[in-house]
This record gives sequence, structure tokens and C-alpha cells, in this order.
Amino acid sequence: MTAESGELFVESFEFGTTQAERLERLRGQLQGHPAVGTRAAQRTQPGPGSNLLLGVMLHAAARLEAGLELTDLEARMLAPLRLLMSEDDVRDFGRVYREETAARSTAAVLPQTLTSRTVADGYAMEDLVKDLPALREEILGQDNVSVVDLSTATLQNDTYDSAQFIAGQAAYGYGATLVTASAPPEEQPGVNASFMARVDMHAFYCEDESNEATVDDEIYWGGSSVGAFSARQQYLSRVFTNVDKGEWHNFAANQTLYSGRVDTSLVCNISCWEEDDGGADWMNKLRDTLRAIGAELQNFVDTMEVYGYLAPQYGDFLDFAQLAGLVARLIAWLIDLFKNPDDLIQERTLVFTQAALRQLVTSGGGGSTGWVFNGGDSEGRHRLQLKWIGTPPPADNPGDIKLISPANGQWGSTTRLTGGITDWGPSLAIHNGDLHVASRGLNGGVHIGKVTNGAWQGYGFVPGLMSWTPPELAVHGGNLHVSSGGQNGEIYVTAQSGSTWGTPVKLPGTSTGRAALVSHGGKLFCAVRGQNTDLYLSQRDGSTWSAFQHIRGLKSLKTPALASHDGKLYVGLIGFEGAAYVVSHDGTTWSGITKLGGTTDSSPSLTVRNGVLYYAIRGLDSLIYLNSFTGTSWTGFNQTVPDAYTMSEPALAGGTGDTLHIAYRTT
Repeated sequence: MTAESGELFVESFEFGTTQAERLERLRGQLQGHPAVGTRAAQRTQPGPGSNLLLGVMLHAAARLEAGLELTDLEARMLAPLRLLMSEDDVRDFGRVYREETAARSTAAVLPQTLTSRTVADGYAMEDLVKDLPALREEILGQDNVSVVDLSTATLQNDTYDSAQFIAGQAAYGYGATLVTASAPPEEQPGVNASFMARVDMHAFYCEDESNEATVDDEIYWGGSSVGAFSARQQYLSRVFTNVDKGEWHNFAANQTLYSGRVDTSLVCNISCWEEDDGGADWMNKLRDTLRAIGAELQNFVDTMEVYGYLAPQYGDFLDFAQLAGLVARLIAWLIDLFKNPDDLIQERTLVFTQAALRQLVTSGGGGSTGWVFNGGDSEGRHRLQLKWIGTPPPADNPGDIKLISPANGQWGSTTRLTGGITDWGPSLAIHNGDLHVASRGLNGGVHIGKVTNGAWQGYGFVPGLMSWTPPELAVHGGNLHVSSGGQNGEIYVTAQSGSTWGTPVKLPGTSTGRAALVSHGGKLFCAVRGQNTDLYLSQRDGSTWSAFQHIRGLKSLKTPALASHDGKLYVGLIGFEGAAYVVSHDGTTWSGITKLGGTTDSSPSLTVRNGVLYYAIRGLDSLIYLNSFTGTSWTGFNQTVPDAYTMSEPALAGGTGDTLHIAYRTT
């Protein structure tokens, strides 16, 4: 078909709208005037702060159009749009954003941090960390963003949703809820293990029908969910016919919204629809939308994990609720790209924290508790029940460090290193014939003890040294060194000369994870995970630390490990999917990245014993798995440490002769 101007255009099967129509919708939204007839035009518009991540996505599209390299956060935010559109269409969105921003017409829609930023300036994770606190009050002040604390909330009409939130989601057209539980279980949990859980669609109750002329409503549900290790799933229900006010409708058995492993959180977006004229074609388009929503939820999970590491001083549930509000707004915008032949009653994003998951899996979901989907007077209102199935993770107390030192083919006995407790994994190093053990105390102090001739000597302290991250030990130049982390991500290394600890030296970079240390080739090396999940390396030659250099494009949500073996510097890292990897540097070039397999939700550990390089990870079953490299091949993670269960990353150190020291935090 042709437009009146004679320009040829093709209708998009995926959207039911042309690209020209979508661009005009976008232009109207950026100017604060959503196109007539769209869902957005019928709803209350969120404040500029709520559009932060939406703006980052469009800013990324503009940078893509300009041929600029995207930041890690920009690439994550742009991924869902790339699932729905061609690359040229994405660039068109970037062009419209660039034009409207240059015309200064976006001030009422986007936060100042974006409207004042040129296309040449990228938006990275550290910008998000800096900007979020100032936007907290605005985002959380919207009535469609809520926090439900299962430990203190009271049921109102069989739901934890407040009347204010129920009205707010109808006004804005979407909702965002963080579900947590502030009261600890009978045993105080430390760092919880990931566990298997299943969430089924159980039933829904029609609280109010739509005002359409048809006798009965026809209702169906869509969902996207993300758990641990990129476990991403979509769900589309059958159509429930003859739905009347005051009726319960049950889902068939095994209608699963999510089934898989969960750790820090489970994130779900659920939408309630009334079938009108959509049919099979629309259902297929909706499945594509659900896949894109799933990709955006995955971005949220990754961002939430990185954000928790980057800004622990802000790492409370309100910040996660704030991020949920930002992502929910972005999802609402994605849905509004489509010309929907069926009526969207309501969609909402639910983020369940580890504490909430523990309680819900234990209770099965809290009886008749439901989550309300309020489409307002015209679209109707329904209350959804979810059924929770699974085994909650065991509670664990932050404990002592245990040590086992196998030698000569024998595992030997396990020693409990008494005198201090920690909520992080330890670090080990051999110095002057003694095994030194470092851990972070619950008060943030750096504790260092030693084992002499097989006997534990107890912990001492590094005077005045506090750390926000687990310390790491290394021996270099005849002295013991320990790394530590400052409150704002600063990286410090402190050296001991004799029995005296020196002044902490601040390195030229920031990270909020453990800083790995190793002596290699006459230099002391330090590796960290940066603010954007990239891995970086610095080295000290003499008394000066170099600037951190990016390591061969490596990225990880976990902190890296270092080892020196056979004249090469080795870096161990964990991929986004939880697998172990290793890369080495021969003094001139980096090797290819080798995938070793395994699956972990903790950082790795490396050491050398008797000319053999060892790699240790904590498995999802909380066991410690060992892999070794003799110079030609890796053995695989086939060996476990007997009767050793841990909730943190293990530590390794190669002792004299055939001794391998393995330390871990008790459960």
C-alpha cells in the first residue's frame, strides 16, 4: 500500500503498525504528548525519573545510529528492542531521540542526567549508581510502585496489594512490586544457597468485569520470568471463556510460570488480557513480546546483581524497588509499541527477594493471597493466585573457617579455625613456612591468622584496617600483602614488613568486589571486576601501581582469581551463565579464553601445588569442586572435597611438597 505522499511502506506483521507510525508515537511520547488512541494516551504519565532506563535505551539507539561503541549498560538496555526490530529500525528510533533531545523537547519526559548528555557521551553502570539515589523519592512516590514485606504486611481482601497501589496501577497502566520478608527464619540466614523452585499459575478471581457489551469476558494471561543463571521462561495461558464477576477460574495442572533455580531473586512480569479480535496471529505476536520482556527482565536481574555489588551502601530493598519501577515502565513502553487487537487489562512486574522466596516456597504461597490486576472501570479487575513448589535453601549461620590440607594422596582431617566468624570466603597464602588465613570480620575488620607446624595460632588484626570486601593475601618481595576495599569502592593494598603493617596504598581504580593479588615475574598484580562487569588488571613495578587495564574483553559478575604458573599469569573467571573460564598471559599476548565448565554462583580460586595449577569453585550443591592443569590439559571438575559444604567461594594455597590447603566458610 502507499501513503498519500506516494511513499511506499510495508505494514509490520510483528507490530500491526508501520515503522512510520511507531516513530510518530515515539516522537509524541518524547514531547510529552502520547499519540491519540494509544494505551499511554489514556493513562497518567510517569515522571521523568521513571523514564531513566527507557531514556538510556533510546540514548543507546542514538549512539548506535552514530556508530559509537555502546557501554555495557547501554547494550543491555538495547537488547530487547533489537529482538523486536531490525537494526535499521532501531537506528531510526535513535535518530528521533537525538532530534527531540537536540530540540530540547524532552525535558518534561526524561531526567536531566539524559537531557543534558550529548550522544557522544555514553551512559554506563557507574552513571546509574550515581543517579539512582537522587531519583528515589520521585520513583517510589508513584502510587503504582510498592513494597510488600511478607513479615509485616496484613491482608486486605485476600491480597497484600494496598488500595492505593490498586488504584495507582489502573491510573498508570502498569505496576511494580518488590516482595521481601524482613523477619529472619528461626535460624539466622547468612549467604543463602541457590535452590530449585517452581511457580504455577493456580487460579484467578474476577472482582469486576469490563464494561463491554458482550455478556461475558474472555480472559487469558501472559508471563515472562527470570531466575538464576539466565533461566528465562515465557508463559501464555488458554483463553478462559464466560468469566463473570464473583467467579473463580482454575488453571489446569502444571501451568508453570517459572521452574528452575533461584538465588538472589525471581523476577516476573505478568499480564492479564481480554480477548477481542486478536486470534492466532496476535497470540504469535504476543509470544514475541513476551520473549523481549524476558530479555528485559534478564537485564534487570543482571543490573540488580551488579548494582548490589557496586553500591552496597545503597543496597537495600528500596533501591531494588526503584529499579523494578524503572524496568516496569520500560516494559509498559514495549507493550505500547504494538497495536493490540486484544485489550490489555493490566500488567505488572513482581520482584521476589531471596527472603520472600524462602517464605513463599515454605508456605506454598500463603493460601488465598492474590495479586490484583486492575484495568480500571472499563477493563475490569482480576486477582491472581500463584502456587509455590520447591525446597527452601538451608539456613546457615555465618561461621568459622574450616581448613583441610590433603597431601600424598590422603585428605587428612579437617581443622576448624576458631576465634572469629565471617560472612565471606577466606583467603590463603604461604609465607615463611606458615599458612596465613585472612577473613573479613562481621564488624568489617581484617583478621589474619596463621597455622604453624600444623597448629592453629589464632587470629590477629591489621591495626586500623577496615574493609567492605573480603581481603586477599599474596606474598611478594618477601613480604605478606593484603588487599581491602573502601566504602566507596576504593582498592587498597597493605604490606607487612616483619611484624609491622604499613600504610594502606590506594590503587588508581574502584571496585566493590574482592581484589585478587598474585606475585608474578617480579611484579605484584591486582585484578578486579570493574563498575561495568569488565575485568581489569594493575601491576606494581617497584613502588608504583599502574592504571588498571581492561583484560582482553573479559566480563564477569564475580570477582576474578589470579595465579602464576610456568611463566604465565593466569586469570580465572566465572561467566554470566555460571561456568568457569581461564585465560593466560605469556608476557606478550593473552591466550584464547578456555571454558572449563562447571556451574557456580560464587567467585573462583586458583593456586599452584607441586607444579600443577588448581582451580576450585563452589558448586550449586554447596560442595567444593577441584580441577587441575598439568600444562597440557584440564582434568575437569570431577573431584569434590569430602564433607566440605560452604556458602562462599573456597580458598586455595599450594603448600610445600605435595600439600594443598583448602579453606572454606562453614555453614
